[in-house]
Amino acid sequence: MESKVLLIYGEVLPPYHHIEKIIKKYYQHYRKDKDMNKEFQDDSYYEVWIEERYTGVCERKKRNYIPTVPVKKEFLARFINIFRALKGNIYLCNTKHEHPIVEIQGTEYEGYCFYLDNGTEKVIFYDTHWMTVEANEDTEKILRQLISS
Repeated sequence: MESKVLLIYGEVLPPYHHIEKIIKKYYQHYRKDKDMNKEFQDDSYYEVWIEERYTGVCERKKRNYIPTVPVKKEFLARFINIFRALKGNIYLCNTKHEHPIVEIQGTEYEGYCFYLDNGTEKVIFYDTHWMTVEANEDTEKILRQLISS
C-alpha cells in the first residue's frame, strides 16, 4: 500500500471529531472490501496519514499520534474534497520530508518540510518554540522572509 500525507494547516482547523468521523467512514469501506473479496489486494488503496499543523495563536490540543486511514485510489479525490469543505488549508503530500535548520540571532531552530504530491513544491513549518525567543524587529523580519520563501 503506497502512503500519502494529507496536510491540514492553518489558523482554524476542523475539530478532531470531524476528522475521526471521516476516518471511521473510510476505514469501514476498506474493511468491507477486504471482508467481501478473498483475493483482496492492498495495492488498490493509499495509506493516508493525516498531518495537522496548527498555525494559530490560541492553543489547540495536540494529538499524540498521526491518524492514518486506507483510501481507495479511485476515491482519493473525493476524500480530499471532503477535507477541503472543512476549515483549514489542504495539500496532498508525499511521505518524503526534510528537517531544515534555520539560525535566528545565533539560535538554531529545526523545521519540518513537506514535499507536495506534484513533486515540485514544498511547504515548510518551523515549530512555534521560536516564540520563546525575545522577539524584535530583526526576528520578525527574518521570519517573514522565511515564510515568503
